[in-house]
Amino acid sequence: MNLYVQMIGGIGDLLIYMMKPNSPLGYFPALKARGDTTLVVAHANTDAAAVLFERLPYVDHLRFRGHSKRIDTAPGETFHLLKRYDDLHWEPPHLVLDDEEQRILADLVCGRYIAVHLTASLPEKMPPGYERLLDRLREVNRTIPVVLLGVETDDDGPPVKGNRAAGIRSMRGDFIVLPPKLRLHVAVAQCASKFIGTLSCFNCAAQLAAVPSFVLVNRSLQEPNVYRMMERNRAIVAPWNVGRPIDQIYDAAVEWARD
Repeated sequence: MNLYVQMIGGIGDLLIYMMKPNSPLGYFPALKARGDTTLVVAHANTDAAAVLFERLPYVDHLRFRGHSKRIDTAPGETFHLLKRYDDLHWEPPHLVLDDEEQRILADLVCGRYIAVHLTASLPEKMPPGYERLLDRLREVNRTIPVVLLGVETDDDGPPVKGNRAAGIRSMRGDFIVLPPKLRLHVAVAQCASKFIGTLSCFNCAAQLAAVPSFVLVNRSLQEPNVYRMMERNRAIVAPWNVGRPIDQIYDAAVEWARD
């Protein structure tokens, strides 16, 4: 039988749909084992999200619609929505890295490291003066490697490129900066010893993998699914526009990173 699931949203939304407990995608290996043909239908805010579905052995076909990219590997074929899976075995879905991505991740996971992402796709998600936190993290970086995550998307340029926020590239110093490959950055967030970041797709990745986290948030933004994940994981949620001055929050993040 031809069966499909559908997901819509930004990169973080797609990661949640793909990897959350009992996600429909986790039943795809069981569908394949019984001989079904599988399809993912994804409507994404950005073209870069298409790489999340590459190389997945249990996804036979993809119908993807991004900002400008269109993919349909089963044109004209009819698929039925997967509605019932109570009798199917569920497996946690994972992204599949290419050889270069696997090598880089293997080099990192040999030791302890902190993944940091202080920008976001929306400027209102970025804490003010986040460069001051990066400056403070240089001290931490002397004893614990700090990996800067920073694949942001720009559909007017290459599919995936570095941080949009001006200045972060020139400030990277001795931090570890990865090649601009979205899948790799997601995997690095999920394998980190700790994560410090904003309400971005990499925070979603870290929460899905239950990575200890210190998350800087704009409390005026409502993202209930993400807040529920952070609460379950007992992440430290630090609003930068409510309560303490921002520099006190940055100091607290650095002390937490050192513990």
